[in-house]
Amino acid sequence: MGRVFIEELQKLISLHQQVAGLNPALGKFYPVVIVKGDQFLIYDLDTTGERYQFVKAIPAPMPVPEGARAAFQLEDYGGRIACVVTPDVFDAPEAYVTILHEFVHCYQYETC
Repeated sequence: MGRVFIEELQKLISLHQQVAGLNPALGKFYPVVIVKGDQFLIYDLDTTGERYQFVKAIPAPMPVPEGARAAFQLEDYGGRIACVVTPDVFDAPEAYVTILHEFVHCYQYETC
């Protein structure tokens, strides 16, 4: 299936723990989807809530261009809201801030 993003997502958990108290919108984790070609690779917290794990790959419901950063519902994942990014997000120093920004949109979806 190609590159696995567990290590990168573990860094996200570490940063999240540092900033979670700054705003209610940062208080929870959301699924993260990495778009690889025509697939959505879904990662979510394990049962301990302390690690991201690969959950499943699903066909991308639409073409997603490289560089996409979004938050939207995943019909094939129980309608849950998720952060959706392409792998290049991890190439930039601000990668984790970008993902946390999308978590804010997930929070908005759930609360607005």
